[in-house]
This record gives sequence, C-alpha cells and structure tokens, in this order.
Amino acid sequence: MSNEIKVQIREIGELQIVGKSNTNKREFVGVEVSERESKYENILKFTLMNKNVAKIDKCAVGDIVNVHYDVRGREWKDHIFIDLHAWRIDEIATASDTDKVNEPPQELPPSTTGDDLDGLPF
Repeated sequence: MSNEIKVQIREIGELQIVGKSNTNKREFVGVEVSERESKYENILKFTLMNKNVAKIDKCAVGDIVNVHYDVRGREWKDHIFIDLHAWRIDEIATASDTDKVNEPPQELPPSTTGDDLDGLPF
C-alpha cells in the first residue's frame, strides 16, 4: 500500500548495517506539516532500506519534504510491528526557507501620499 505525506524533518539517523545479510538501514523522524501547530503533533518515524538510504542525504533537519512510503507489518512472538518504509523523498522547502516563513513580518514603510489615511500601501 503506497502513501504520501508532507513532513518537516526533526531527526535523521545514522546508517546502520543490520541482519545476517548486512542490509543497509537508515531512519528519520518527521512531523506532519498540517499538525505542527496542533496540541498533539503527528510524529512519524520512517525507515529507508538498501539503495534508498542515500535519498535522505540531500535533506537536513528542518527541511519540509513529501515522503512516499509503504506501510509494512509483521508478527514476531505474538507482537505486531508496523514500519513506514520510505521509497521516495521530494524536497519542498529547505530549513532556511522554513525559517523565513516563520519569521515575523517586517514593518511596512509609512505612506508617502496624503490620500492614504490608514498608512496601508494599497
């Protein structure tokens, strides 16, 4: 099952070598963008495997990305584990771009025409 979601990257993990077959694995954590301002953030951990681990290299903490992922589940010793396996990451905004969006707006210069009584430039 393929899904996609827009998240702001909160954490990027290190490359791990796991299993008997020495599989490459890397995890990253993101906060769903539409939920950043809510009381309870939707925090998701994604897993990149094998050839996909390099897809996070172009990203940094604070970047906003669109993540395409599959939901995978498995059972082990009467426990169910669910993973979000990312397979594509599209960068939307870099951390410096998101800082500019979160900055307070600059004050507008005062109006220079006598007709404008409220000081608005339009």
